[in-house]
Amino acid sequence: TAISGSVTNNTDCNDANNAINPAATEICDAGNVDENCNGLADNADSGAADGGKTNFYRDQDGDTFTTNTASRFCDLPAGYEAAAEGDCNDTNNAIYPTAIETCANLGVDNDCDTINTEAEATDRNTYYADADGDNAGDPTVSTLACSTPTGYVSTSNDLCPANNALTSAVTYYADADGDGAGNPSSTTSVCSTTPPTGYVANSNDQCPSDAAKTAPGVCGCGVADTDTDSDGTADCIDSCPNDPNKIAPGACGCGLVDTDANSDGTADCLQQTPVITLTPSADTTLIAGETLTVRASVSAIGLYSTGVQLAIHFNPNDLMLVSATPVSNGAFRNEVLETIDNTRGTLMYTLGLAAGASATTGPAQLADLTFRVRSGADACNESGSVYSAPISSYYTRIITVIGHPVLPSVSALPAVTFDGLDPVFTGVPSSTTIAADARSTFGGTVVNPAVTANDNCSGNLTVDIDITYPDTTTATAWPSDNLFPIGTTSVTWTAEDALGNIETETRQITVSNHQLLDVQVGFVGAIAANTPRSIRVRAGSSIQVLPVTLTGSSASITGVQLPVALDYPCVTAKAVSHSIADAMSTSIVSRRYSATASLLQGDSNDDDMVDITDFALYVANRGSGKAVDAISNFNGDTVINTVDFTFIGVNFFRVGETCGSFDGVIPRDRISVRELRRTGLGELIQADLNGDGWVDLDDVQYYMQGAGQ
Repeated sequence: TAISGSVTNNTDCNDANNAINPAATEICDAGNVDENCNGLADNADSGAADGGKTNFYRDQDGDTFTTNTASRFCDLPAGYEAAAEGDCNDTNNAIYPTAIETCANLGVDNDCDTINTEAEATDRNTYYADADGDNAGDPTVSTLACSTPTGYVSTSNDLCPANNALTSAVTYYADADGDGAGNPSSTTSVCSTTPPTGYVANSNDQCPSDAAKTAPGVCGCGVADTDTDSDGTADCIDSCPNDPNKIAPGACGCGLVDTDANSDGTADCLQQTPVITLTPSADTTLIAGETLTVRASVSAIGLYSTGVQLAIHFNPNDLMLVSATPVSNGAFRNEVLETIDNTRGTLMYTLGLAAGASATTGPAQLADLTFRVRSGADACNESGSVYSAPISSYYTRIITVIGHPVLPSVSALPAVTFDGLDPVFTGVPSSTTIAADARSTFGGTVVNPAVTANDNCSGNLTVDIDITYPDTTTATAWPSDNLFPIGTTSVTWTAEDALGNIETETRQITVSNHQLLDVQVGFVGAIAANTPRSIRVRAGSSIQVLPVTLTGSSASITGVQLPVALDYPCVTAKAVSHSIADAMSTSIVSRRYSATASLLQGDSNDDDMVDITDFALYVANRGSGKAVDAISNFNGDTVINTVDFTFIGVNFFRVGETCGSFDGVIPRDRISVRELRRTGLGELIQADLNGDGWVDLDDVQYYMQGAGQ
């Protein structure tokens, strides 16, 4: 008979709790209670109610990245994590997000981004286009690839990429005069074995503008070596080119022999006594553009004469002959010949008797020669600016009735002054651009130059100065403190000579809106070679990264441009991937800021401290064949080895200096393998030498004891 409060089975595992019995539903709870009395609880009981379970994600291959497929459990089981991390192959710990793709494993999606193309490989090589198929690459067209692409080569030495016969340009020489010989000073270089139009392959032309000559010869380029009178002397150096018996006029001039019939020491042509005089107009001090009139007259001739021939020379640099006019009331007022050559400075002029006039024995007024003073004329109280001398076979003479010419003596023009030249300055500086002086917010210093002016005829002159500052204010004297404001100032010097010729010179003084800093950088410790470094200079709000090349262990950085400020008492310098920062006080040298930095090396990741991360980077980069400025290559040789580790060891836990305040950086003495992977630094895991999941001081000690070396 059933007893009240009893049943016929004994399957209840906890008869004190009516929620626990074989018919109860297993639930997830903190105490792992077996609610359905089957001896299993929570995760162990597959029948546990799903409502209390949580999604967990498995990391089967132990690479610290989980899959995106969830499994539901009451509690976090071993080998699972609460977050999905996208591991696309949880059976291979080399495959996970952020894993490195290389050319060797292009068929595998190592980083789980569904892409496994060559473009992701980090170790691709550079190849250069070979469009002309000469196995030499175009240095301007390149691509990255794991193997040589079609139409590319590994070299980059083709400077003629469209010509398979050449890898560098061919030099040709200009043939402007078309004589087949090239000008050695006018060249062009092209990628062709055929010269361009107007060019030849040789450089033999010493007269590149004279098609008739390739060498100067006797007379020089542009002048033929003609010998008109066949006397063996070229016309260009023969003062009597039409007289085969003379190469110089001698006593009687070209075309006349210098005979002395009575042997009295005077040539027959000089026995006559007429004198031709050249007389200037009243004004003999002239400037450019003004007119000088010269009257030619002859004294008593002695023989009856029917004409006068004048061979007149003048200085074509100072004077231009405008006209020659017979004197209206003179005996010889019939103009027979007038040939003016203002290039050579000559006048061939012949006058005959007036119509119906009889031969005369003189004296006579002959002609007025009107000259204009040229720009640039330079004759100060100079005699002989106009004179008579033979012109080829044409010479000054009196034409007599008996047919024998009388050769007169000739007086040269008296002293005259032609001042067509402006004064000349000495000492005018070039326009200049400078920086503002250190510790000055006004401007920069330019020392007053010693400017003088001299005139060809007036000597030393007074120099006036006019200054216009950037704000348009003006001054007539150099600033007493030599200080010019920021901006562009115009300075004009002026000088005027006695005849009113004026010369001015204007220059600009530009003071840039910056100051200059020079830094002498020294690295503590021995540097094996002259190596490049990138130095970060910080001054106030200015941060600049500047390339330098060390000479031994030091380098100079000159002309760092800083915003204009009253002072830069402190600046810092840091080798970007090698040292911690050094704070420096500044001094003033030659109106520039100057500072000296002493840099402690050991910081490879530019976080301005030497800590365990720099040790890990050193281990990862250790080896030979390294660039001299590579990360962790502190001594600048081609090997990253224990010598470089010494820099880390000596400066370990050192933090860079700042100007006046702590920048908050704190060195680390350990970092987990897990964190390295999560931050994309998985290649540094090799620094975990003892394999405990941490890169820390134990690994440093382990390394120093010989591990990993």
